[in-house]
Amino acid sequence: MSQSAVQTKFATHSRKGQQIVKDMAIVMGDVQDNAMKSQKSLGTSKKELWDRCDFTMKQLELMTLDMKQKIHTITEDVEGKVGKAMSEEIRRLSILIDEFNDPFHPDQLVMNVYKSR
Repeated sequence: MSQSAVQTKFATHSRKGQQIVKDMAIVMGDVQDNAMKSQKSLGTSKKELWDRCDFTMKQLELMTLDMKQKIHTITEDVEGKVGKAMSEEIRRLSILIDEFNDPFHPDQLVMNVYKSR
């Protein structure tokens, strides 16, 4: 075959193949650009979500510490009030004993009467 026959017969196919390769390169470049944009966008979204999550965790820790402190304060307050009330009752106990004039009887019915006073 002569060179002109090769050029005329295969040149068209060769140009068409080159054009297909160029078109594919353009399409693949577009796909890569879109993938990079998506990756960047998703990376930004991910960072924002992690920042929000971190902020929420810190807020939760602060609230937990605050609640623990409030519980501690309330517990101390209740302990103080209970202690004061018991001290008052203990002080009044001797007065109640002194004012109790009835004789003691170990009978259960009489014990219930003692307890009711």
